[in-house]
Amino acid sequence: MKSFLFGLFKTIVYFFIFIISLILIFIVYEEIRIDKLTIELEKGEIIGNNFIEFEMPSSNWHALRDKNWSEDEKGWGYQRIYNDNIKGVSYTLNFITRPGMISKDTLLYDDILLDKDGKYFDSGNKKTIFNDNDKETGVTYKKNWITYIQNLKCMGSIFSRGFKGSNTNGTTKNYSMLCAYYDKTAKDNDGRRVFDIHFFYNYSGKDIRLQKDKYVKDDEIPTRTYVENILKDEIKNLVKTLKIKNLDVDRMEKEGLMHYDQEFKSTKW
Repeated sequence: MKSFLFGLFKTIVYFFIFIISLILIFIVYEEIRIDKLTIELEKGEIIGNNFIEFEMPSSNWHALRDKNWSEDEKGWGYQRIYNDNIKGVSYTLNFITRPGMISKDTLLYDDILLDKDGKYFDSGNKKTIFNDNDKETGVTYKKNWITYIQNLKCMGSIFSRGFKGSNTNGTTKNYSMLCAYYDKTAKDNDGRRVFDIHFFYNYSGKDIRLQKDKYVKDDEIPTRTYVENILKDEIKNLVKTLKIKNLDVDRMEKEGLMHYDQEFKSTKW
């Protein structure tokens, strides 16, 4: 009886070892597969699509599959790049290009962006109001500001979750800069095109850790202010190189939408 139980025990142990081995093999396979799909981007390398292109501000970023991207049949294009080389934080940049919309019954941001007298939201001059959706999704901090990208007046926004003003707490802070212009090649929607630069960081302080930093010592984790400023500098350098292809400069100037006296300034928030 004892030999039977011992044999059964060994069989169970071997079975679990076999299962664990399969799991490990699968994890290694997935890491190799994903690594092959990942492209390292060099500083100064140009990425973009048929409407927009820009230079990478540093060599710390990676893209999945392809550094250049195309649009779908509806004219939407999307690219995501990321940077997780700095301890305590991971950065993500989403770049979206799409056709501009023309509103019928409700006012769209696209209308504001292509109206020289459009009323922009600016938290520097207006009190920020939180709504029920903010409360339900955990948004505890949000701001709006006006920014200029390649002579276009654009709408900037920020929101974060878990933002408590402490360097020991985890937080996700999201930035977005929305710009609209007239494209000489666009045949639909009165030639309107829009691009959205959305970038964010996930930060983990001493109490909460990202998976990649689980063995990193507390004193090796930089402050949230430090990692936030790095991202802002990266975006500032990227925007300097941004090129809007097929920009209808004559029409933009005629409608008072080119702002040659303004330069890009990163948000103070």
